[in-house]
Amino acid sequence: MKTAAIALITLIASSAAFAHDTNNNPPAPDSVAAWQAEQQAIKAQFDKLPAAEQQRIQKMNAYWDAQSMRENQRTH
Repeated sequence: MKTAAIALITLIASSAAFAHDTNNNPPAPDSVAAWQAEQQAIKAQFDKLPAAEQQRIQKMNAYWDAQSMRENQRTH
């Protein structure tokens, strides 16, 4: 469970990296398809977790989303 939680948090946090490259070119269709398949697999694993663990992960994600937004607002 811990591994799935860490993977979920890491991919959520890093998903912005897959949005575009440094030249703002959109990702290739096969890259998008691979990313979507990976996201579906992670969601399936997340859905298997007990409700309490899902809530704990969601709280951590909300915390890091808020931290990221604060940092983004501070630097832009």
